[in-house]
Parts: sequence; C-alpha cells; structure tokens
Amino acid sequence: MGMGSLLTGLAIYKPTQLHIVTGLLGGYEMARWFHFWLTLSYVVFFLVHVAQVIRAGWNNFRAMLIGYQVVPVESVMQEEVSNGQDTPGL
Repeated sequence: MGMGSLLTGLAIYKPTQLHIVTGLLGGYEMARWFHFWLTLSYVVFFLVHVAQVIRAGWNNFRAMLIGYQVVPVESVMQEEVSNGQDTPGL
C-alpha cells in the first residue's frame, strides 16, 4: 500500500515530468482513482485497529504504551491467597 501511495502520489503531483509512471498507472485519472482508494484503505485500516484496541481494553492499551501491565494490588493479593501462598505482612 505504501509503495502504491507513493507511486500514485508522484503520478498525480508531477504528471508531465513522470509521464512514464502516470502512463503505467493508466493515466492521470486512473492514478487519482487508485490514490483515492489507497487513502480510503488507510482510513479503514486505522479504524479497524482503533476498534481492536477498544475491544482489548484500556489496560492492554496502557501496557502497550508504557511497556508493562498495571495490576491492582487487590487482585494480586487475591491471586496469592487463592494459590495458597502465605501473604506476609497481613
């Protein structure tokens, strides 16, 4: 997609100087058409990935940004108790 966007963008930007590229893409109008659909594909790609992040949850997103998962102390304590581990200091 990136290479297609680059080539179609150049064909639209400089159709006279890059007439070979423009011709290979089917002319100026076809280059514009391809460029439009590639741009629309980027938008769809972005929205799908944002929906996936929302579906995975805020904690997962935060873990991707900061590099580790923030776990509440209560859940760690409950997990230790359920595993039969002694919790010193309680």
